[in-house]
Amino acid sequence: MDVPSELTCLSNMPVNEEKVHGRSKTVHFQESPIMSTYLVAFVVGLFDYVEDYTTDGIKVRVYCPVGRSKEGTFALDVAIRTLEFYKIYFAVPYALPKLDMVAIHDFQGAMENYGLITFQDIALLYDSLKSGDSRMQDVADFVTHELGHQWCGDLVTMEWWKHLWLNEGFATWLSHLAMDNLFPTWKTWNLFLGEYASTLRRDTFQSSHPVEVEIDSLSDIDEIFDSIIYIKGASILRMLHTFLGGKVFQRSLGLYIKKYAWSNAKTEDLWDVIETVSERPVKRIMSLWTQHKGYPIVSVESSHQKLKFEQSQILSAGFRQDEEWTIPITFCCGSYDTCYNHLLDSKSEILDTKDYVGCDCGKDIAGKNLGHVKNESRVATNTCPWIKVNVGQTGFYRVKYHKTLASRLRYATEKMYLSTPDRFGLLDDMYAFSTAQQMPLSSLLNFMGAYGGECDRTVLTNLITISHGIANITADAAPELLDCTKEFLITILQNSAQRLGWLPRPGESDLETALRVKVLAALAVFGHSDTLKEARRRVPFILKQQTNPTFPNCY
Repeated sequence: MDVPSELTCLSNMPVNEEKVHGRSKTVHFQESPIMSTYLVAFVVGLFDYVEDYTTDGIKVRVYCPVGRSKEGTFALDVAIRTLEFYKIYFAVPYALPKLDMVAIHDFQGAMENYGLITFQDIALLYDSLKSGDSRMQDVADFVTHELGHQWCGDLVTMEWWKHLWLNEGFATWLSHLAMDNLFPTWKTWNLFLGEYASTLRRDTFQSSHPVEVEIDSLSDIDEIFDSIIYIKGASILRMLHTFLGGKVFQRSLGLYIKKYAWSNAKTEDLWDVIETVSERPVKRIMSLWTQHKGYPIVSVESSHQKLKFEQSQILSAGFRQDEEWTIPITFCCGSYDTCYNHLLDSKSEILDTKDYVGCDCGKDIAGKNLGHVKNESRVATNTCPWIKVNVGQTGFYRVKYHKTLASRLRYATEKMYLSTPDRFGLLDDMYAFSTAQQMPLSSLLNFMGAYGGECDRTVLTNLITISHGIANITADAAPELLDCTKEFLITILQNSAQRLGWLPRPGESDLETALRVKVLAALAVFGHSDTLKEARRRVPFILKQQTNPTFPNCY
């Protein structure tokens, strides 16, 4: 390639030779291995860079706009550690002699060109003095996602666009797996819950589509880069990972990468490999999850030492679907010490809970004092105080509980015995059933009363979103009840507002600051007089001292 001599010229492979001819130069690159044509890339421009090496000698560089090289150090560190993580996870090393990541201002998102990944500058660069934790997490997410493509997408490429999820769903799942390993305090899978819930909602629409989409023309390709491909694709991988177990799933993916390296694969190829390693009917379990839109609803009822599961499917407009899914169900009884797996492959099924899990899930415990029951213990009678299905929200389905089970879960939620994902999921499922007219709004409001002491950012954010939704529904359907509904919503959020206060604490992350804004804004919208009074008191002071505001500028 001939370029001006002062410019940097990059491609997928390292430079083999440069010949300068006055004000221009000819750059020759090493021959690249076989790859899909959409992954071929060249970048020419003025850059500074930072570099480091992996333990097996792969040179990694982050190219930045001139004068901003320090902003590439965080992404460089994440890239080095991520390459090591994926190498170990797949038991397959990174296949090229170098990896360049380039920050480009006039660019959108990122592109996983083999060995030469291009990013929008804000997706790659991080300045700890100017940016907060949210930007740091975004950069880590972009880097781990695009590096995941170096195995799933570049080394093994989808056979055709119908199987795009093998690229994007895989990279999304891998990025969260990697970040959870590299930054365990971030609780990355909790951060995933918001996108997971949003995609569950979208997948009930008539306009949704399967994970595997038939592509009839080139114009169809751009339309399928959406949350169904990315988030639902990642979610069903996570569901299968949970069902089969981490070690079996990891061995399966390692074999899949080795078998299809430098070639193309389709969805059936992945299922065949996992089925061979796991010795489970993976193709039968998973085919419907990728070939049909939507997802099942699992209804749960306990009675007479029996636990009954029944599946159905309801779209947002209330229409029912007739598909019968094979559902990898997880559940736990009164404790997270043991999680049970069950494959629901019929319309309904009844489990003898005493024989199956060694406890009496169906026994009536009404009136017993459960105050001493925590996640680590059961009641002395060996009766489960609560049953949670879809543990950790790792399955892509919703769960509807009989009123007795829901009542026990409400108590467990209020006492904070349940994990963050489970508290999130219970609330989100009930809101979905209520808006689909499958559950009375009163049942949802009753359950929401258990969240008055909620302090987790992820759950609180969803609680606020749902509260706004309820207020809007009430305003349309029963405006005479709007004032009392808002008063109820205020009582739920008041404790959180008092805990957060009006001012940021020393060392507070920008994520906590943003949460404060959401909580106070919700209280103001719902007409909380104390919040409105304090806001009016602060506004003139802020306007006069904008260089040192009492209330942080988070909008």
